[in-house]
Amino acid sequence: MARTKIVATLGPAVRLPDQVEALARAGVDIFRINFSHVSPEEARALAAAVREAARRIKRPLAILGD
Repeated sequence: MARTKIVATLGPAVRLPDQVEALARAGVDIFRINFSHVSPEEARALAAAVREAARRIKRPLAILGD
């Protein structure tokens, strides 16, 4: 079991479920959402994209709210 986790910040370049899924397949474990730069609606959409990617790859993905 790996002890190190890979964190990726979601933003303008990465926000769609397909993009999140590609990063997760590449090894990302935790997706960070910076609440200073998104609206509540955008944060919900980003979280939904992470959950959809986790469902697709059948692996838990964490969300870090900052």
